Amino acid sequence: MSDLKRAVQVNARFFQLAGGLLGRFLDEGLNPEIGLFARDLDEFKAEDFREAARALADRGLRPTLHGPFLDLAPASADPLILAATHKRLDQMLAAAEIFRPRSVTCHLAYDPTKHSYFKEFWLEQSLATWRRVAQALHGMGVRLMLENTFERAPEEMLPVLDELARSAWASAWTWDTSTCSRPYPWRSGWSRPDPAWASSTCTTTSAAATTTCPSARAASTTRPCSSSSAACPSPSP
Repeated sequence: MSDLKRAVQVNARFFQLAGGLLGRFLDEGLNPEIGLFARDLDEFKAEDFREAARALADRGLRPTLHGPFLDLAPASADPLILAATHKRLDQMLAAAEIFRPRSVTCHLAYDPTKHSYFKEFWLEQSLATWRRVAQALHGMGVRLMLENTFERAPEEMLPVLDELARSAWASAWTWDTSTCSRPYPWRSGWSRPDPAWASSTCTTTSAAATTTCPSARAASTTRPCSSSSAACPSPSP
């Protein structure tokens, strides 16, 4: 059981941890995936985050973070909406500086029902946002994990992921299993007869110290894991 506990992250919003749930994580020796959404980022200060980070470190626990995404648009064509999105991401980066998590999960937020009509512009805007975030996290020794929301297949995320992978910041990709309940067929629509994406594996790429679910770009070792980022074993810090 102790090996399993070390291998997974259990999600909880920060306001839940601050409300008393942190003690349960400490008692059980569980590594949290801390959700930092609007309420968590607005109601709590840096000292609240430092206190929680110290408590986790004292027990030998290391969190991951899940960044804000509800109502945000990291590739928005509207400068005001884009600025609001960047403000939230900057708040998340400030928290990451305190927690020094294993990784930070964010949502790419490509919606084919809206963005397919101006995909090149969306890609340019998206890369501008995620390069900045990935570079900042890389400076902290933290991986960026980009997760799907409305994307119908991994191919819709590849232009951003491939471009980021060419940089020294090397981002990772996760596929959210909750997509199964969305109106898009996320497996049946794949055109590849035996896609590498389809396997439930977690690949640790040693060259970039990056956990990628489920493909690899460099020499790597592969072992079974959940499709969800919260359950992917991370490389040793």
